[in-house]
Amino acid sequence: MFGWKDGVFQDISSDLFPTFSDRVYWGSGKTVTGDFNDDGLTDIYLAPFTDMGYVDGWGNVEVMQETPLFLNQGGYFVRSSPITAGGQHGAAGGDINDDGFDDVLPSQSQTETGTNDFVLLGGPEGLTAITLDNSGFKTSGSGLVLADFLGDGSLTGITLDSGYYESGLHPEQAEFVFKFILSDDDGRSVDLEYVSALPP
Repeated sequence: MFGWKDGVFQDISSDLFPTFSDRVYWGSGKTVTGDFNDDGLTDIYLAPFTDMGYVDGWGNVEVMQETPLFLNQGGYFVRSSPITAGGQHGAAGGDINDDGFDDVLPSQSQTETGTNDFVLLGGPEGLTAITLDNSGFKTSGSGLVLADFLGDGSLTGITLDSGYYESGLHPEQAEFVFKFILSDDDGRSVDLEYVSALPP
């Protein structure tokens, strides 16, 4: 990372990430910033590298790795890992469950238990992986963005180039709008629900 130090714009990675184990040497699929532990400081989540680590090119076997989360300590970052996963084509951040903590939803992510089966919810200790209820829709695709696309004050998402197929409604490899379903009072049970496909 680069920034100003002693009046010179220079590499300040060793200052921000002071220990060798904090550094990441492989590529990142997506960088998401947010205040994941609600301490007023901006933290960093790095999605694992994209389209790398496959044994056969089709994703049947893939290298799993700890996903880096860097929590801001006010001048430097410390590293933790909310989940072990494979490559993620994308990720997006926002307060998914409206609890004041920023969260992360990865896209096209492979884990030990399945594909696109989790969301990372913020809390006092940072991000925690929560398994989706999986009613059917998953955020496969090459990109992802979260915002209030429906204009109703709720956080919704658009996934790009998705392979999700809704019979009779649209072809595969399309762009879809989806929303979050919170199925308990504390907002720790999350699912995704298909809303519509974007016009071609």
